Formats: sequence, structure tokens, C-alpha cells
Amino acid sequence: MLAGLALSESQLERPANAGSVAAVPTSDAVEAESRFLMSVLSDSHAYNAGSWWRQTIGTGTFPDAYLGEFESLPGAVTSSLTPMLDAVTAQGGAVVVQAGTNDLLSQRTPEQAVEGLSGLWQGIRDRGAVPVAALVPPSDEVPQLVVELNRLIRTAAAEQGLELIDVYTSVAQSDGTWADGNSDDARHANGVGSALMADAAREQLPRIIDALD
Repeated sequence: MLAGLALSESQLERPANAGSVAAVPTSDAVEAESRFLMSVLSDSHAYNAGSWWRQTIGTGTFPDAYLGEFESLPGAVTSSLTPMLDAVTAQGGAVVVQAGTNDLLSQRTPEQAVEGLSGLWQGIRDRGAVPVAALVPPSDEVPQLVVELNRLIRTAAAEQGLELIDVYTSVAQSDGTWADGNSDDARHANGVGSALMADAAREQLPRIIDALD
């Protein structure tokens, strides 16, 4: 099955509303001085207009945090995000990294995907910012691989002392597939799924921000 999914990176992951992405708001500079800066480095799971990121930090009004850099590339495998490291760390602060789905769809193993993520985390540290790990969403295409990748992300993040955000559990079934009604294309969250992921993020982000600030 995976052989049929070995598409070019640009074809791998493109949400239906990718052509109508809302502008990313910026926060007021004066207010920003008293809040914690958070950026994101991701594939399309942060990119689309209704994503969990855009509903939380991406609003520019999330309590105790303000929006930094937004580097999100639909279809990206982890190695495709390396050229974005300079841009995403330009303001310092924390960088949430959510990627790895397309590595699995490109026939890379979960171990290879988490190795790519670890390289991104280290690249963020090397540039003076703080990486935050994020679990990848469910998948109806490679569910068992997603379960294993998220297990490895949890383990690697704990070993490296990283904060971790889980926007997976609230929309996943135990086998790694999407819970009923949370995805329309087997790969991306729909409006319902995005709202649930955003709710999960809202519950976890205050703790993460407090730990980092």
C-alpha cells in the first residue's frame, strides 16, 4: 500500500482549503513584551485556515503568548523543513515542530521520521530558540506507523527534556485512525477535528508556556 503513496513531496499533503488560507495575524508590539513568543514549523497540519495552530497561537490573542514566525509547508517531509530553520528561529522564543506524516507516506520508517525531527529540534537549539515537540495527527492510510511515530516522539522528547503538545489523542481511535467525523480525506482534520485539536491545545499550552517562560 505504501508504494502507491510514494508521491512527490509537493503532492503528498495538500488540504482542500489550502488555496484560501487566512492571513496570519501579528500581535501588538507593546503587549508582546509581556507575553511569550511561540513560532511553528510544520507541514500542512498547521497550514490550513482552520488548523489547531491558527485557532490558538495563530490568532495573535492567545493568553500569555504571542505569535512569532509561521513556517508551514504542505507536503513537507522533515528534511524539507531544514531550510526554514533560520527563518523560524529569527525571533528566538519557542518553536513548535509538528511534522513526520509525510515521511511515513514517503515510505520512511517511524525511526527515520523521528530522527528527522530530532535534527530539527537540534537545529532550533543551535539557533538559540527552544523546540517544542508535537504529536502528529491520526491517519487512515498509515495508522500503525502513526501510532509508532507518536510513541517515538514522546520518548525522544522526554529524553531530550522537551515540552510536548498532544493534539492527536482527542481525534484518534486506538488504532491510529481518525475518530469518526473528524476527517473528510483520511489525512487532514476537518472543521470538527480541527476544533477538537484546538481545544486540546488550549488546555495544554498554558502549562507549556509556564514551563518555558
